[in-house]
Amino acid sequence: MIKTNQRLVVFTDNKDTVKKENWYHYVWDHAAETHFSVHKAKSFCCDYNRGADDVNDKDLFIFNHFITRKRLGIGRKRKSKKVNTYDFLLQRIQNCQVHTGKIPNFITIDFYSLGNAKADVDFLNDSSR
Repeated sequence: MIKTNQRLVVFTDNKDTVKKENWYHYVWDHAAETHFSVHKAKSFCCDYNRGADDVNDKDLFIFNHFITRKRLGIGRKRKSKKVNTYDFLLQRIQNCQVHTGKIPNFITIDFYSLGNAKADVDFLNDSSR
């Protein structure tokens, strides 16, 4: 990819689409994710959700970090403010890294402007540490 200067990779979670286009990749063949349906801060865990089959063969780790309402599945802004703090999020990421043996490639978060998610990502990406 570097030699040809073509660095775009496109993923989908619709297997039928992948069959139609050879450049389209089924995400769960390459990635595993943590659960995305969490309703309370104490319910966060590092267990895998989708992509968990043959997880050791997956190169990509999607780290889901958001709290949703039970009925509607939409984000909870007030609770997100608490779990998006620098210390809470960083500790969870580090705990999951130890638990899974994988460093998150993607961190998905609701209400990124609440808390310090960008600072956590910057800290994790700092290769000088």
